[in-house]
Amino acid sequence: QDGKSLQDVLEESGFTILDAQTDNVDIETVMLESSDTDQVNFSVTVLSKLAANNHMFGYYQAGTVTPTVVPLFEIGDHSATGIPQLSVGDTMSFNMPVEIVAAFGVALDTEGFDPNTWYSEAALNTATKDALLAYNPSSNVYILAFEDLAFGDDDYNDLVLQFDSIECIEDVEPEMYRIEGTKYEVDGESQTPAAGWTIYASNGIDTPLSTTTAVDGTYYFEVPAGEWEVYEEDRVNWELVDIYQYPMTYVSDDSLEELVVAEIATSCEFTVGSEVYKPTLQYALVATEDQWSESKEYTCDFYNEFTAPDTTPEEEEEEIETRSSRSSSGGTRVRTTAQATPAPLVLGASTDTCPFLTDYMQMGIDNDTTEVMKLQLFLNIFKSLFGGTENPVTGFFGATTDANVKLFQQTYKSEILTPWFDLGIVPHDRPTGFVYKTTLWKINDIVCGAEFPSLEGETLQSNVDLNVTGVEQY
Repeated sequence: QDGKSLQDVLEESGFTILDAQTDNVDIETVMLESSDTDQVNFSVTVLSKLAANNHMFGYYQAGTVTPTVVPLFEIGDHSATGIPQLSVGDTMSFNMPVEIVAAFGVALDTEGFDPNTWYSEAALNTATKDALLAYNPSSNVYILAFEDLAFGDDDYNDLVLQFDSIECIEDVEPEMYRIEGTKYEVDGESQTPAAGWTIYASNGIDTPLSTTTAVDGTYYFEVPAGEWEVYEEDRVNWELVDIYQYPMTYVSDDSLEELVVAEIATSCEFTVGSEVYKPTLQYALVATEDQWSESKEYTCDFYNEFTAPDTTPEEEEEEIETRSSRSSSGGTRVRTTAQATPAPLVLGASTDTCPFLTDYMQMGIDNDTTEVMKLQLFLNIFKSLFGGTENPVTGFFGATTDANVKLFQQTYKSEILTPWFDLGIVPHDRPTGFVYKTTLWKINDIVCGAEFPSLEGETLQSNVDLNVTGVEQY
């Protein structure tokens, strides 16, 4: 496809009536007026991709100074996770939630040469560059042609998409189902309900839900239909010795329903919303049809036993166990062994341990667990300063921690991001999620006061070489 112009792409895609030079329309955002709309449905077809860069395409709420892009799909090997990967010729339908239907824009995030995020609103772009040409060949059909370089050839053939079938639809509230259970601590023959344990529920797609067991050891989730896995936190010196799941799988025979009891696992897996039945006798292994009752409740009980430590207390604090398990819907979750939580922080209070953080950290590398826990503790306590979300203190630098670090960097942009840009070290001042020199300094400065770090000797190449994800760091 090398050497093709945008006009060539339009004609090969069947839009021979369009003139790439004169028929583009002045559209930066889309306004949809509908008072009873819950979501917007539309389809996207990838007509052409001629750029070498990797792309992530998404949408955002128009009219915001620092918009948050909701990823829809990637083209090429982009670092975005949990979204479909499309190729030229692919078509996919999407639903956009109601809160942004009043006015929305589209964005293209590029990785590779000259990484950047390009918005349909030119005022948001580097040098206010107009990175998008739009065409409207027929009713409810739009062609979007992107230029992905700040100072390039301006051929607008780097990525060409077709939008159509845009319609407002009323969302139907999904039926919710209850997943519940009890957490027990086992000591010999006794079983005591245990409070304060964290239980998770994951569908393998969205961020896992989490809750804490109550004083009577119970917990519950309200979830929509789908494949769900329920699992507990891992704690040092606590062994999962038993797990009970209801309903269990059963197979039909001529005269009875027989439960198929699997080996003890580390989680419960439910197909929520399917036609399942719960035994009226809780621990029955064999039951006739009249001993089963229809159920919309799902139960998962955990039994853990304390085991004597084989290591010293100092070694226990350093112990970290990471487990990955694939959910039935294809997602991946990572567990980390619970560790001693760092001492609480109080804004404005003095501390005997300055600096508070000492290590550089980011998602995707082997970080120091204690340092990550301290970072997560900081993000939790001071989330009101930067609009952050609840950050579990796990010692694992995952997507939630990465997102909160980016919010923190954006809030203190003039101190964390801008110095690198002003000195010409990096070509942009966008959040990266990497806790490097200026981010580390700002956190320490808030906790106990710190001097601004020297950026002498920093270059773009040394900066990129340091980072596992290949983008500039702060």
